[in-house]
Amino acid sequence: MGLGRERGRETAFLPHRRDEIGGLQPRHWSNERFDGFAGQLAANGKTVVQYRSGRPRSDWGKEQTNLIRFLRDLSKPCGILAALDERAKQVLNACHMCGISVPEQISVLGVNNEHFICETAIPTLSSIEPELEESGYMAAAALDHLMHGGAIPNVETYGVKGIVERLSTSDMSGKSRIVSIAEDFIRRNATTPIAPSDIAVACRCSLRLLQRSFAAVLGVSPAQRLRQERLSRVCDMLAKTSTPLELVGGMCGFQNAKHLKTLFKRTYSQTMGEYRLKINVRGPSS
Repeated sequence: MGLGRERGRETAFLPHRRDEIGGLQPRHWSNERFDGFAGQLAANGKTVVQYRSGRPRSDWGKEQTNLIRFLRDLSKPCGILAALDERAKQVLNACHMCGISVPEQISVLGVNNEHFICETAIPTLSSIEPELEESGYMAAAALDHLMHGGAIPNVETYGVKGIVERLSTSDMSGKSRIVSIAEDFIRRNATTPIAPSDIAVACRCSLRLLQRSFAAVLGVSPAQRLRQERLSRVCDMLAKTSTPLELVGGMCGFQNAKHLKTLFKRTYSQTMGEYRLKINVRGPSS
């Protein structure tokens, strides 16, 4: 792990475990992620120290004891970046075992946005989402180059789409806490027939307080945010599947197909069919 200071919060990095794949040494990508993380902190005048798990171990119990000791020794509040989501989930489990609250005392961020890991973690895990589609196109281009007699290409890198924020890094104070819990609930349940009142129940607050919190933090109402999430699911399904248009809305939480068509046209200035055609012609990398 690496440590740095910003506004009184330390920042930490948890590398890939040495023994996760048959006792192999840490993978190069884990070291490179640490170097990039440390470089960003150094550029902002922060120092970095990396967590060391010791020799490769097959005994996770001993490794977990070391991790808990490390977490307890960190100054709080602290932010942790793990080399990948599975490692971040180990941090969440260790925090739970030793009574460290997440995200109030320690915020945890993973890498890869593996939905099964991130959505089943307690609390749900925020993660950096790589540009995996871009990497696929780059790999295909490199393969095509080799098949046509070209030289082995140099190592190429691809970027990230952004951070998918869940509860493990949320601001858990006041209105922000309510919105964070609501956002997590919306993300999990957008495709089901939920309403703002259901969101308020999940947040254990009144509908009025929920509305005020959304207005203050996001500048939209809970209903508008729910609609945004569902429209995002619709766009994703139009772009990535051949599901008939008349079925897309119901699968994304819209109960009225006619209402969806009107809303989609008003929001994107094109029909759902036009959107799908344009995406397919243009291609994901355009």
